Amino acid sequence: MCEIMRKYSEEVAEKAYQQGEEAGKEIGKEIGQRQANIAAIKNMIIRFQATKEVILEDYTESEYNTAIAELQSESR
Repeated sequence: MCEIMRKYSEEVAEKAYQQGEEAGKEIGKEIGQRQANIAAIKNMIIRFQATKEVILEDYTESEYNTAIAELQSESR
């Protein structure tokens, strides 16, 4: 009985590890996409003087606000 429980525990641990690894990859992709979106917004503002309304057609307000904050911080 102990051997069965040990093997079951190992299988459960392996599945949990794999699920955690996949979740971590997904979170990493989301962070990378957000960073790319913020960089794109900053570029649109600097190069094309894009308005908030135009930017919000394709990006979130949170991303827009972060881009504005970063631009303000960079100009100091």
